[in-house]
Amino acid sequence: MTCNGTGIINITFNGIKEELDCFSCETTGEVSVEIREAQEFERNMWCKCGYTGNEVRWEDGEHPELHKHHYRCKRCNGVTQIG
Repeated sequence: MTCNGTGIINITFNGIKEELDCFSCETTGEVSVEIREAQEFERNMWCKCGYTGNEVRWEDGEHPELHKHHYRCKRCNGVTQIG
């Protein structure tokens, strides 16, 4: 979730709309290269093939890209679940 340069994030939870300060840009409207790269990695790490079954479980610290325990799709190697 990003603010698209506004510094504010709009969310709706249980029918209640709220405006929050953007945590990615700290309300400046500009995001560092490091944060932008991390956000891109997070968007692209998920399974895109939709294959269900035969996931591989990785324990904390075992996988070089994602250190939290998680499951990866055997077909596309995308993350299917974290934790």
